[in-house]
Parts: sequence; C-alpha cells; structure tokens
Amino acid sequence: MDSLSRLIYPAFSLPISPKLIKSINNLNFRFIWRDKCHYIKKNDMIKNYEEGGANAIDFDVMNGVLKLKWLRSFIRNKNSFWNIIPNLIFGKMGGIDFLLRCDFDCSSLPVKLSAFHQQALLYWKLIYKHNFTPHNTPIWNNRYIRLCRKSVYMDEWRSKGIWAVAHFMDENGVLLKHETFCEKFDVRCTTKRYKSLIKAIPVPLRSMIKEDIVHSKISPGLRQLCIAGVEFDDSRFTNKVIRNILINEICPNPVKRNYILKEFESMEVKAIRKKYISLPLSPKVKEVHFKIINEVYPTNEFLRQKFNLDVNACTFCENDIESLDHLFFYCESVHSFWTDVELATVQENSVTTFNGDSNKIWNTC
Repeated sequence: MDSLSRLIYPAFSLPISPKLIKSINNLNFRFIWRDKCHYIKKNDMIKNYEEGGANAIDFDVMNGVLKLKWLRSFIRNKNSFWNIIPNLIFGKMGGIDFLLRCDFDCSSLPVKLSAFHQQALLYWKLIYKHNFTPHNTPIWNNRYIRLCRKSVYMDEWRSKGIWAVAHFMDENGVLLKHETFCEKFDVRCTTKRYKSLIKAIPVPLRSMIKEDIVHSKISPGLRQLCIAGVEFDDSRFTNKVIRNILINEICPNPVKRNYILKEFESMEVKAIRKKYISLPLSPKVKEVHFKIINEVYPTNEFLRQKFNLDVNACTFCENDIESLDHLFFYCESVHSFWTDVELATVQENSVTTFNGDSNKIWNTC
C-alpha cells in the first residue's frame, strides 16, 4: 500500500496511461493474493465490505478520483493563479462550466487538449449523465455536429445567447433563414457560413428537436452539473462519494458469491460482511473470516474443483467430503472442538481439558 501512496502526487498532476494503470493493478493484486491464485476477481474485490468486497484499491478508480478532484477544484477556483492557463485553454470552448454541460468528444474538440485534460474529461463523461432532451441539445462542442471533422464553437454567437440547436428554429420547428437569424440575434455572418453550420446538424436530430418544440413549447435551458443529485462543486461531493460512483460505473454488476445469503436476511448479511473489520482481531483471523463468508476458503473440495486434484476427503474425520460447511460445522471432530470451546468460554476461571480430536484441530490452527 505504501507503493500506491507514492503514486498519488504524480497521478494528481500527470496523465496515467491505461497500460501503466493495468501494470500497477497487477502488482497491487499480486501483493494482496501473495503471488498465488486469485480466488476472487478484481471487480468484486474493489467493492465495499457491505457489498461483499474487500474495499481493495483499483488504481483506475483512484486515478479517476484524483482527476475529478482536480476538475472540481478548477471549477471552484477559476480565478486562482494556478488556473490561468487552463482558463485560457477552455475559454476557447466557452469555459469549463459550459464544456462540461456539452455532449463533447475529446478527439473532436476545436482545441487540442493535453493528455491530462483529456483524461480528466473522460472520467467526467463516465460519471455525468446527460439525460438527453432534444430542445436542450447544445450546438457548440457537440460531437455529432462537426465542420472539417471538428466540433464547433463561436464565442461571438454564444455571447448573443445562441448555444442550442433550438435557437436556429422558429416556434414551429422550422429552420430560420439566414436573414431572419441575423436579425433576430443581431449577428453578422455570411450565408455560406450559416448554411454550412445548418448542414452539419444531423437530420434525425433536427426532426427530434422539431417535434419537441411543436409539442412541448419549452424554452431551452442548460443542464445542471449534478452527479447523483449532488452539485459537482458541493462540499458533500467528497472523494468517497466519487470513488463509489466510479466503482458503480466501472463495475456495475453485484457480487455473485451468495454463500451466506442462504441463511440470513440482507441486513444481517451486511453486518456479517462489515462488523468484523472493526473488531480487535489479528489480520489473519479477519482474512479467514473473509474467505469463509465468500466461500473461497481452501478446503479440499474447493481445491479439487479449482485445480482438478484427486483428494477431497476431510482432513480430520477422513470419511466425508471436506466442503466448507462440513469442515467448520458438520464434521464430528470439529463439532467436538466447538463444544469444548463453548465450555471454555462459559466456565470462567476454570481449566478446560480438550479431548483428542479437539487437540488435533487446535494444533492445526
């Protein structure tokens, strides 16, 4: 874990390539599993304890948290001395506030961005849901509206209040003529320039916006920068919240290891998965607990299924198959051991003598 902490500062100021992220994750999870077989896949390991994971660190998620934290800091402190250059860069696309509200594609933006800024924007697109509504579709920085393979932005026109495709249509959803448009918004442009921009708007998009204008009569409005109902620049949008959102986006599927769900209710399962972490137990005991509740404890039957071994008999009774339930609950030798342990805990200030089977089990612990 010390190695990951050393990567925080570089990741906060530099882009991290997917190849490097994969290498870091491989090293991290090889350390967790001690260079042995990975019994649980990475996408399950990074889940929270309550969901059945181990709260392990995925460097891809960690990198996303750092990039989004920078983006949030940039929005909240646009006038900072350190944000002079980013302000100049994103100002050519309407500013960072406006760009984040647009359905953009980093490769088609009118300004070539650095790899760091591109990575920050890609993580933003991963967590931000546009909730597409035709009449609110921006024409600027739109990945579907391009001229010479690049999306379009005109600062002069936006200063006149022109930012949506709906602004180029009348109340009946019909595209405005060049003269009518210039007169309505008090702008000057050539007929060729205006027609080329109108032609770049996809026909299906025009049709959807026309239907929306005719039937809804709603004026276009810019979207809010909200993630999961929380403003992006709000103090409640902490690193933990960002991490959980990224994990749910990258690994949306729930944990499928439902071994303990057979006997307990969902609320009890959450307590079983989480409560032991705060108990004053050794890491080895917590590791055994985690493996048992996730049905990956290396019993003979588990190893036989995993590695195609021949032996699956119980280590203690040598009669039945050594499954997880048998090893910890149903084996006669183990049952005798648990009985002696119960007596030892009930009879305080007394010396309890273990029988032969219990001693055998105790010596293997």
